[in-house]
Parts: sequence; structure tokens; C-alpha cells
Amino acid sequence: MWVPELKRNAIPKRIRIKVYEKYNGHCAYCGCELDYKDMQVDHIESLYWYGGADEISNYMPSCRMCNFYKSTMPLEEFREQL
Repeated sequence: MWVPELKRNAIPKRIRIKVYEKYNGHCAYCGCELDYKDMQVDHIESLYWYGGADEISNYMPSCRMCNFYKSTMPLEEFREQL
């Protein structure tokens, strides 16, 4: 089955810095300390599955592992998994 690719806009550096600062350089999910260069910006509500907004209020700083495991899960469902 063919699935169309979701085209994502790059998040500007000034926004990425604000996302990084939201949790003082820590992953919003597991709390590990993040280097800025290693941070991934996660959408709290998935753009693809839940029509989440592509704006700072829907962004969380995440480590690679949390972002991978959360995937498109709603936040509360992911917290139950932790």
C-alpha cells in the first residue's frame, strides 16, 4: 500500500532554541540532559494522525529514544508507557 510522505517544514533555529529552553535543556519526557545538537523537536499532537499544529505550543524537546518510542502516540498514552 502506498502511503504519501508528509512534507515537513524545517523548524527555524530561533524556535528550536525556545523549545530547548522550555525544559532547561532536558528531555520533556524522561528528563535526561540534552545537548542542543542532540535534541529532537517532538510534536505533542502528531501532525499526521491528529492534525496537531506546527507551532511552538505543540513542540517539546525530546531525546532520540523518547521521540522514537512516542512516535504518534497521544501524550497521555505515552506517559502510561513510561
